[in-house]
Amino acid sequence: MQATIARRMAESKSTVPDFTVTVEARVDEAVRLRQQLKDSVAGAEKVTMTDMLMRACALALRKFPEVNTSWVDGKFQRKRAINIGLAVPPSEGLGLLVPVVHDVDSKDLIQISIESRQVIERARCGPPRRARPERRDVLDLQPRHVRRRRVHRDHQTRPEAAILAVGAIKDAAVVEDGRSSRARSCA
Repeated sequence: MQATIARRMAESKSTVPDFTVTVEARVDEAVRLRQQLKDSVAGAEKVTMTDMLMRACALALRKFPEVNTSWVDGKFQRKRAINIGLAVPPSEGLGLLVPVVHDVDSKDLIQISIESRQVIERARCGPPRRARPERRDVLDLQPRHVRRRRVHRDHQTRPEAAILAVGAIKDAAVVEDGRSSRARSCA
């Protein structure tokens, strides 16, 4: 698996043009909304910030379909479905698994939460197997949750058009209207 990961990273870096944009965003409202959901909606107690990020990404891909593409045979191919892969470590050993949640834009947060936990569990527990050829093109976006505060360089999974790395939520000092205050943010 390690050799395959190394080969794909080298192939990706040498054949896929890329650029990195780093933005720090305030997430106070998202944290507050998640807590409200957990406190008041049955079944929402396991909704994570990653689930909320997946929903936001799906809605953004629906609004901007030109981003929901793959590079195939020298041209962009627009996708009809909005499928999001989650990069997760395997239950044992080294490597990276990318289970996919399909049609994320048509699901609510609770459905996304349930399905993401299910596909992660199946990926971690199931026997290693090759992707079926007809399923290799289903991944549209890979959000990766980066737990460290350090700068993170990621690689593009061919032939996908976007990858999103998200840092941990942290307390930060912000200045609004000339006054400093504490806020929750993530990069």
